[in-house]
Amino acid sequence: MPGETKTIDVSYDTNRPGAFTKTVTLTTNETPDTHTLTIKGEVLVPPTQEAVPASNGGIKQ
Repeated sequence: MPGETKTIDVSYDTNRPGAFTKTVTLTTNETPDTHTLTIKGEVLVPPTQEAVPASNGGIKQ
């Protein structure tokens, strides 16, 4: 129905860090019948955890 809203779920492989731009094409029954959505984002590398705390000079007590 006109004015109705819906949600579209889109996912991206988060095992590939860095910026990304993806497009999703919607086909509808209105004029124009296709719409292109552009999704932009950035997957960040998780911080690494230190095996030995650096606060004591790296010496394990």
